[in-house]
Amino acid sequence: HSFDEGIVTRPFFNVDAGEAQSLPINYPGSEAGALTISSAAKMLGTDVYIMRPWRSSGIARVNFIAGYQFSRFDESISISSDSTNLDGRNNIPIGTQLEVTDSFRTKNVFHGGLLGLSSDIDGGDYTISFLAKVGIGGVDHTVITSGSSIITDPGGGTNSLDGLMVRDSNRGEFTRNRFTAIPEFSVRYTKHLNDALDFSLGYSIIYWGHAVQPGNQINTNVDMTNTTGQPTMPFEIDHYWAQSLNMGVTFRY
Repeated sequence: HSFDEGIVTRPFFNVDAGEAQSLPINYPGSEAGALTISSAAKMLGTDVYIMRPWRSSGIARVNFIAGYQFSRFDESISISSDSTNLDGRNNIPIGTQLEVTDSFRTKNVFHGGLLGLSSDIDGGDYTISFLAKVGIGGVDHTVITSGSSIITDPGGGTNSLDGLMVRDSNRGEFTRNRFTAIPEFSVRYTKHLNDALDFSLGYSIIYWGHAVQPGNQINTNVDMTNTTGQPTMPFEIDHYWAQSLNMGVTFRY
């Protein structure tokens, strides 16, 4: 999303001055520019397991499953701004452009064993299926940060500096790993329209007990002189819920 109307600034805490400040991006009569914030998320996974019948009663049956699970959850946040000085404040030549970009990316990669139960209820012209499973194993957390500021003077000369919230102290790739569990539950209703065609509608929920996300890695304490080691990398680990609805059509021939 972009912001380019009214007063637009990026707030931070200046540890050198000991006070809250902000970077002006769009300010009537002083700065003309825009702030753009973009984000993305991706989750994927695959299971390989064996299924063994456990209980069966009339129209219902329950199976025990065991195997291997792979899951991955990636997210990213990019904050960028482009502004032009209009009033020559702080002895900055009018027309000087400032481009600032801070990028935060996180990756969570899980490998582990899988245990669970699956169940089907056969209603004749419909089937209701349940799946409850948990992956138990190790997850690798990775945080990748980058940042830059490019100053372009009216004559076309450029100078490159650190970003605003990504500087020498928290730039780069940081990794950790730990033991965790990822439970998941899903339910699916399948309507048998005829001998060859089925329609299904399902819901699933998955819980990551330990995950790194980019928003939690943004430290707003900024040292413009790069002498106090700020901002630091929080490497904050939190939990994460994901829910989904799915529908499909199965054709048999």
